[in-house]
Amino acid sequence: MKSFRNTLQKGDVRYVIFKEKDTFFGVALEFNVIVEAASQIEAIVMLNEAIHGYLESARKFKLRPHVL
Repeated sequence: MKSFRNTLQKGDVRYVIFKEKDTFFGVALEFNVIVEAASQIEAIVMLNEAIHGYLESARKFKLRPHVL
């Protein structure tokens, strides 16, 4: 059985924030989540909220660790 680094209780997330023209993008690499924002701080906050929402949904529907 494969051991997963991330679980529904704990784990690590790698993310990238970058700017293209006047728009900032945040990408959570493990979750394939992308947000678009007007500032770097806003991108970080929005990405954090998106990650938490993803994890809440995974917990609610009792998804398996491979989705993490």
